[in-house]
Amino acid sequence: MAAPGSFTAGSVLTAAEMNDLPAGVVYLDQTALQPDPIIGTTTVVIRTTSIVLETGRRYKISATAYTYLLSTTLTVVTRIMDGATRLALQQWTGNATFNNFTFSFFAIVDGDGSSHTVSLDTVASTGSFTFSTASNRPAVLLIEDIGPS
Repeated sequence: MAAPGSFTAGSVLTAAEMNDLPAGVVYLDQTALQPDPIIGTTTVVIRTTSIVLETGRRYKISATAYTYLLSTTLTVVTRIMDGATRLALQQWTGNATFNNFTFSFFAIVDGDGSSHTVSLDTVASTGSFTFSTASNRPAVLLIEDIGPS
């Protein structure tokens, strides 16, 4: 494929060149849940979807989240899952004083042509915390086609 910026007027992309381009967003969930869920020591699924990851394509699965109101000193664990398989994990420890934390993390996976149940879940090591899903600080699960694998 020609390098970006090297096309001139009248240039035409071939089918092969078009297939090399990233397709972009294939799934986005940032729906607000009311009220924000309070998370304890039982794992809670915040977002989930079933999606076919096409063979020959590479995907970036990312999450952004905001947690607050920790009841005590605890560790927050948030994961991007594909069924029972962990794709990525974000973990931090805070307390009732240091209790606001915004984070983003991602995983890169190759499609295999099958259906996948992708989810964002979270749990506390002890006590509880609040997981924001509000419209001004949503929990986001994003799946993007980033090109051929």
